[in-house]
Amino acid sequence: MNDSVEISIVLPVYNVIDYLNECIKSILRQSNKNFELIIVDDGSTDGSQILCDRYSESDSRIKVIHQKNAGLSAARNTGLNHAKGKYITFIDSDDFVGEKYIEVLYKIIIESCADISMCDYMEVAQDTQISDVTFQEKYPIDKYYYNGKEAIANVYKNSSHGMEFVSWAKMYKLELFKSNGILFPEEKLHEDAFTTYKLFYASNKIAFVNAPLYFYRIRSGSIMTSEFTEKRLDMIQATREEYLFFRENRDFELMYLAFVDYLHKVKLILKMIFASAGDNREITRSVCKELDHDIEECKKSINIPMIKYVYYKGMAKFPRIFTSIR
Repeated sequence: MNDSVEISIVLPVYNVIDYLNECIKSILRQSNKNFELIIVDDGSTDGSQILCDRYSESDSRIKVIHQKNAGLSAARNTGLNHAKGKYITFIDSDDFVGEKYIEVLYKIIIESCADISMCDYMEVAQDTQISDVTFQEKYPIDKYYYNGKEAIANVYKNSSHGMEFVSWAKMYKLELFKSNGILFPEEKLHEDAFTTYKLFYASNKIAFVNAPLYFYRIRSGSIMTSEFTEKRLDMIQATREEYLFFRENRDFELMYLAFVDYLHKVKLILKMIFASAGDNREITRSVCKELDHDIEECKKSINIPMIKYVYYKGMAKFPRIFTSIR
């Protein structure tokens, strides 16, 4: 492996044998070849672990780390700890990337002296193969630049497709993680939401290109398509922590945007709870009690318009009624 490698690609793997070959092939066909690929096998049992080793035997850029199953966050953190590049990017092993994914993200992060570069993404069906998609050279590439706060506001306002609090479809200065002590929270769903906003907030400059260089596979039975379980409450916790983070930093504009997003996530989870068959009354009461407390605390920091305040309180006091209101 080249000791002067600039880019580390971290690929967490857990029982994705049906998609792993396509993912790794898409990485190895990158136009920019100067990278290390760190594959973290998180205790796979379906043959994925064997395929990873076969690839590492055929390409010196690939390093495979086998560990006991500890979850996606733990696998990403292992990759972070072993990365040698100045820049790092994360790819999920059931997704794949366009041929110029690394080239474009690296070029823009260098040219603009950014802390993070980002690209748009395209959702693809479960059985999609690399040969089925049209890659980025068919699309115009427009570039946009933000400071950290502007990028966060853009995410909350849904101003640009692809601007989201997800770890993939981005390239980061590795030092951004190291100097700010940022890791992915283990044993959490929606782990990106606990992490990415902190990286944005710590960034002086973020570059975004509108080309869909990352292909996000929609799988039935995946975390994002499954029904309500108590682990789904991690989504509420993540967005609540965003709100509290900005409140503690006295960044009241971002605090209120995060608070509105927190309310949206509460409403979404409550709808899932009410649609489920189990008895979740205690969970509902706990969620609404915490929400009611946060509404009052938020009101101490900013002037919430009365009509919105009444709606927010209604959500906390009468969730079944208010979750049915658009």
